[in-house]
Amino acid sequence: MNRKGLITALLSIAFVALAIGALQVLVIRPATDRAKARACYSNLKFIIIGEREYAREHGTGYQTNLICLSNELNSPMHLSCVNDDVRYRQVRDKLKPLEGYGSAEHWARLTMNDCSYEAFFRDTNTLVVRCPIHKMSVYTNPGMTNPAWKHEGL
Repeated sequence: MNRKGLITALLSIAFVALAIGALQVLVIRPATDRAKARACYSNLKFIIIGEREYAREHGTGYQTNLICLSNELNSPMHLSCVNDDVRYRQVRDKLKPLEGYGSAEHWARLTMNDCSYEAFFRDTNTLVVRCPIHKMSVYTNPGMTNPAWKHEGL
């Protein structure tokens, strides 16, 4: 191969590598970020539905301690945002030694420090569960008869 052919081959390889990098930055990364935001929003909906079931089952109001939702949520992983790497790993590591994901032993190991989401009352009837990473919140109030929710930030 002569010198001109070698330079042409190297330039072609560099162009392909640059095109792949641009594709990742422009297309793949934003799609991944949107998918993670949707997964976080889905976790927020699970928590709100679990809160409604807890209030209905116990005849009480909503709880800001999300750990008490152990019977309503099928996995403790719903309490950590997919973009919160530290807490996501904490919860995952606490679940590893045990079988299954929804057992009482898993929930007994958790604290509110393992939870990525914030739960608070906007007023006396409205519970808000918020993700500080994605700046999304889901809220509901006990006056609704259907398990419906409203959202902000998505």
